[in-house]
Amino acid sequence: MRLALVFSSICGVIFAQGTEVSLQAGRVTSGAAQPRTNSKSAKPEFAISVPTLGYLLDATGLSLTPIRGLASAPSLGEPINKPNGTGQIFLPPRQHYALAELPGTGGIAVWHLARRHIADARDIVDPISGFNGKADVIAFSPTGRSAAIYSTSEQRIKVVAGLPGNPSVLARIAQSSSGEPTNIFISDDGRLVLTTNTNGQVSLSVDGAPLHTLAWTYSPMTLSFVSNTHNLLVSDDRQKQLLLIQNVEAPNAPPLLPGSNIQPDHLAVCNDGGTIAALDAKNQKLWVMDAKSLAVTAVPVTQQADELMILRDGHTLLLSASPLFVMKLADSAASAGMTTAGLNVR
Repeated sequence: MRLALVFSSICGVIFAQGTEVSLQAGRVTSGAAQPRTNSKSAKPEFAISVPTLGYLLDATGLSLTPIRGLASAPSLGEPINKPNGTGQIFLPPRQHYALAELPGTGGIAVWHLARRHIADARDIVDPISGFNGKADVIAFSPTGRSAAIYSTSEQRIKVVAGLPGNPSVLARIAQSSSGEPTNIFISDDGRLVLTTNTNGQVSLSVDGAPLHTLAWTYSPMTLSFVSNTHNLLVSDDRQKQLLLIQNVEAPNAPPLLPGSNIQPDHLAVCNDGGTIAALDAKNQKLWVMDAKSLAVTAVPVTQQADELMILRDGHTLLLSASPLFVMKLADSAASAGMTTAGLNVR
């Protein structure tokens, strides 16, 4: 499998309002049906949808800015205000939805982005049944199908599965006595929850069971589950290597070594789990790995890269928000290699 990579920066063009650009010759009115007209001068109504690559979360947390068009020629849309009355917004990988804090006694709701639910020109959010309390840390699975939400006041991790269309609280996991979690990682099926804590320990919960500390010799810089599996990527600071642990819940699971001298501080897994991107933001090094063969390819970084986020199509990655920088991984046997294009616009 060859990887064709297309790099591009976002040109600062304000392109569209909302999630759709509408070219209307007539007026669309909700509610009662409008009378038909036989006038030959009446013009048909039509709309042209512009693809949305993903979203940028405003620094104030008040809005999302869509990234429009194609990865080879993207542009910025008009900001979309967050739903009225909601608090902090959390964006998962693929960004088909967001989670929004609810006011009052607390809670979390799904803000649908792939197909927005709107009434009276306002977004409607769907509260997650059975969830209340404050969300201090939210971690998403590689495809965003599950989330682990930690509340400091409750000292508990709640696992939400079935996102975004059919969310439910799958498990409630008490905080480990060994320390408060600093980072949380969750598998796509929601069955595995892994935490790192303030004492430098790594703990694992399987199917909602209490967290137990793993007897690891690793010192992870960052971790990520692989899409739709229980395989875990570990960037190990002690061994200066990227490791792949298959079925991490199995006893004495042996690690695989994708490559030497690879020490990323950011990891992202494409939607199908077949391709993995690894970024060393400190040293500006980027690699792409085939999850099956474990073949690793170094990729030139053409502009500052400081993050790694999978966007909506599952193969386009956001590498920087300022200046904007995206990369697309296209898996195709017909690909002739790597092509690059882009504008360095700030």
